[in-house]
Amino acid sequence: MSERWVGFIWLANTLLIVLIQLPVSKALEGRRRMAALALMNLLWATAALLVLAGGELLNGTSAALVFMTATMVFALGETLQGPTQAPLVADLAPDHLRGRYFALGSMSWSAGSILGPAVGGPLLGWHPLAVWPLAAAVCVGSALGCLALERRLPTGVRRTPKPEPVAVTPLIPPLDLAAERL
Repeated sequence: MSERWVGFIWLANTLLIVLIQLPVSKALEGRRRMAALALMNLLWATAALLVLAGGELLNGTSAALVFMTATMVFALGETLQGPTQAPLVADLAPDHLRGRYFALGSMSWSAGSILGPAVGGPLLGWHPLAVWPLAAAVCVGSALGCLALERRLPTGVRRTPKPEPVAVTPLIPPLDLAAERL
């Protein structure tokens, strides 16, 4: 596949995130956080298996379209992570340790950037397509871990907060036409 297709694939990923991030965040209000994170992992596992299928069975434009689909499935998972993971960390952290909790959360995401090349490079050298089923398996294991961890969370943080409706007070009081006639 050409470099041009790589650009289109990244464009599809970015555009999808821009278009659906806010609606997905709204849809997650009041829903189970760990179920959302489990779904994120299952979407990422699906994306990895799509890449495997596209790389094994197709080439050229056909492969590029499958990779674009995989990237969009991955992007959907990304939109679940944003409004779920960091707010969960914030809700679990005691006030005096919130910065440390956020630092540890950030470090956990950075670990993938360190481990990915260290593990993925030799794996890709050994068998170029072996990384994808392994990534899918890790994601499925993570999804199961999210669901198992849910019952260990305090009840008050298991769901994404749903904002309460706010009564709007008009800035200008309504005119009382009957009082004006007098």
